Amino acid sequence: DKDRVLDIFTYVISGVLLLMVFYSLAVYLQARNKEFIYYAIYTFCTAILLFLKSYLNLTANFFNYFYEEYLDFMIMSGSVFSYLFFVRRFINSRQNYPALDKFLRLSDWILLVLCTVYSMIYFLTDEYNLLDIMENLVIKIFFFFIGIIFIIYSINRKDPLLNYLVAGNFALIIFSVMSQAIIQFDWEPAPTKGSIFNRALFYYEIGLVVELGFFLSGLAYKNRRDIIERVKERERLKLDNERKEFEKQVAVMAAQQEERDRISADMHDELGSGMTAIRLMSEIMKSKMKE
Repeated sequence: DKDRVLDIFTYVISGVLLLMVFYSLAVYLQARNKEFIYYAIYTFCTAILLFLKSYLNLTANFFNYFYEEYLDFMIMSGSVFSYLFFVRRFINSRQNYPALDKFLRLSDWILLVLCTVYSMIYFLTDEYNLLDIMENLVIKIFFFFIGIIFIIYSINRKDPLLNYLVAGNFALIIFSVMSQAIIQFDWEPAPTKGSIFNRALFYYEIGLVVELGFFLSGLAYKNRRDIIERVKERERLKLDNERKEFEKQVAVMAAQQEERDRISADMHDELGSGMTAIRLMSEIMKSKMKE
C-alpha cells in the first residue's frame, strides 16, 4: 500500500514536470529565450528519473539493475548540469554576477569530469564500493556544496529574482538532506511503520515541488518586471519622439521669427532712408519757396 501511494504521488509529480517541459518549450518558441531550453532538459530529466524510479520498482531485469546502478545517477547529473546552465542565463550571471558565473561554469566542468570518472569505473572495473563512494559521498556532497555556495553568495544580493531561486534551492537542499538521511541512517520521521512519510523518495519529491513553486513565482516576477521595463522603454521612446518633434517645431518657429526680424529690419532701413529723402526734399522745396 505504501508503495502504491508513493507511486501515485510520483506519477503525479512526473506529470507536473512534463507539463513544465511543454511550458518551457512554448516559452522558448514564443520569446526565443534559450534558458528555457535548459530548464526543459532539467525538468525532463527529473521527470524521467522519478517515473523510472517507481515504474522499474515493480520489475527485476537487466535494465532495472543498469538503471539503479548507473543510469539514474547519470540522469540526475544531467539534470543538475542543465539546471546550472539555466540559472546562469536566467539571471544573466555573466553580466550581473561575474563571480557567481565563474563558479557555476567551474561546477559544470567539475561535474563533467566526475561523471566521466564514474562512467570509467562502472564500465571498466568491478569496484562497486568505489562507485557507491563516488555517488553517495563525492558527487552528492559536491551537489550540496554547489547549493550552499549559491545560497551564501546570493543571500545578501538585493535581487528578488535571485532570491526566488535561492529559496527554491534551499528547500530542495533541506528535503534532499532528509531523503539522504533516511537512506543512509534508516531514519524514520513518522512513528507509523511503513508510512509514506518514511520514504526517502517522498521527501525528495516534496523538495522538487517546493522548488518548482518558487521558480514559478520568480518567473512571474521576471515577466512582470520585463513588462514594466518594456512599458518604460516605450514611454521613453514616446517622450523622445515628442521632444524631438517639439524641438523641430521650436526650430521652425525660430527660423520664421528670424525671417520676420530680417524683413522688419529691411523695412525699417527702407522707411528710414525714404523719410530722410522726403525731409531733404522738403527742406529744398522750403528754401526754393522762400526765394
